[in-house]
Amino acid sequence: MADDFVARITLDTSDGETLEAEQVVGPAARLGVVITHPHPTYGGSMHTPVPAALFQRAQELGLTALRFNFRGVGASSGTHDEGRAERRDVEAAVAHVASLTEAPLLLTGWSFGADVSLA
Repeated sequence: MADDFVARITLDTSDGETLEAEQVVGPAARLGVVITHPHPTYGGSMHTPVPAALFQRAQELGLTALRFNFRGVGASSGTHDEGRAERRDVEAAVAHVASLTEAPLLLTGWSFGADVSLA
């Protein structure tokens, strides 16, 4: 799938932050995927190679997928909170994908993103 199918959106967190995100909605998706990125203070973002590859593969499979920048990264508001407030970022992303599909949801991440997702 081409990047033409990628929608650039914003997500609102429960504590008032706005997150930069990108989504693709599969026409008959059998799975919804939220992809989180590595540590923000070490250059991690939704465009880091591993999350970018996961997002691309989700597109190729026709899944509904969302990647986002944690607070304080890219165009996302707020500041890094060592994983505490970032849980709200993940909650906002999961809620958004759940609103797009009734399919099962997969939460995946790399490094910091995986740790916050598990929390």
